[in-house]
Amino acid sequence: MRRHSLYQKRQQLTDKYKLLGKIGEGTYGLVYKAELLTPGRPDDEEQSFAVKMIKSHKEGKNDVVLSIATVREIKILREMHHDNVVHLHDVHVDPRGTSLALVFDYADHDLRDIIVQSKQKPLSEYTKKSFMHQILKGVKYMHDNWVMHRDMKPQNILVVGHGRRRGQVKLADFGLARIYKDPIKALTDVERVVVTLWYRAPELLLGVKHYTKAVDMWAVGCIFAEILNTRELFCGKEAEGTNAPFQKDQCDKIFKIMGMPTPQTWDGLELLPEYENMMQMCKERDYGTTSKLHDFVKFGTGHSSMLLRDLVSRMLHYDPEKRITAAEALMHDYFKCEPYPRDWALDEPNKEPIIFLKQKIEPITEDMLPNNRKSPSHHEAKDDDDARRGMRAMPPGMKPLPNGMVPPTNHGGRQWSGPPPPQYNGNQAAKRPAPGPAPNPRSPKQRRR
Repeated sequence: MRRHSLYQKRQQLTDKYKLLGKIGEGTYGLVYKAELLTPGRPDDEEQSFAVKMIKSHKEGKNDVVLSIATVREIKILREMHHDNVVHLHDVHVDPRGTSLALVFDYADHDLRDIIVQSKQKPLSEYTKKSFMHQILKGVKYMHDNWVMHRDMKPQNILVVGHGRRRGQVKLADFGLARIYKDPIKALTDVERVVVTLWYRAPELLLGVKHYTKAVDMWAVGCIFAEILNTRELFCGKEAEGTNAPFQKDQCDKIFKIMGMPTPQTWDGLELLPEYENMMQMCKERDYGTTSKLHDFVKFGTGHSSMLLRDLVSRMLHYDPEKRITAAEALMHDYFKCEPYPRDWALDEPNKEPIIFLKQKIEPITEDMLPNNRKSPSHHEAKDDDDARRGMRAMPPGMKPLPNGMVPPTNHGGRQWSGPPPPQYNGNQAAKRPAPGPAPNPRSPKQRRR
């Protein structure tokens, strides 16, 4: 049986790719822009790649320790193949076992870059709608395949800035993602806090034990509002020295715009663990129960703007059981009126193309090279302050893997053939559903490989 290309792990990274320069840095290590040493076809636009170089941590003679986030990202992205989800092309382990390289699609921008630059270069309704439509297609694909992203935000949405695919969106950074089919235990028993604070759904803030894919849809609603406003919608400050679910300042920011939730609008609200804390907080302030979303988000005017307002309002519904799904959102009337969305959001028909500044590429120095750089501590992120201010979710801990190998799976990236994902009540404990049938052994696309 021929092994998947991701198992060509002992090949030197530099035997296949030429590193062009540094484009990013985080708690895991460095990110480089790279190109193939042997170019493909002249018309092949996928010549550039992003290489995330992760320094491993040795434990004993045969164990290589990787972060749980890295293991999850590899495991999930190996299964997923969609135009609006970043593609994992290769996984390389240094022959000495000291570093791991993940090779992804390269994109010139992330959505946050576009939003910031759009303050000077306003986006057209066509571009905004095309971004929104693609985001929803990527989220629908994830949810159809039982995956919750759990860290949806503009920084984790890549935007292609060159070639025929200019403006194509790709969901990225699956380090907090989880497969939520048939969970063994409540997800909050594994990670108590998920989703970057400013995009965190109210059920998470109120301590729900069993949450659903609806947490991603709340975050998408926040992202849509950010595209329209060119600034974040709910900018709370995380309480220092605690990872408790209830974040008073974030709840305050949400209630001021959306009004206070009530048991009448959110079934089971009073059963949530942090309900009493919420009620005590609401006694100190007069939030009212009426949403003022239209006063805080620039929906525009006309029939199309009314449809957009309805769509975003449904994404930001307090009750996760009533919150619109990605599949339902794609069928919303907003996407059925002009201008119609397309997959190349930055090239509007019959209009001048929108050009944005591309990310800076730093020349490679000796200390940047994979085998020369000191491993960053898991707790020494330069952006920890961002995490406390709600701009970033804190990363998970570390997990040992024998010899740095990733456990194989017996199926590839395709739709699940089992039953639909379990619809847990987002407010109460859920019963574990019966497992569905196994996926089809091979898809036609995979048989051609």
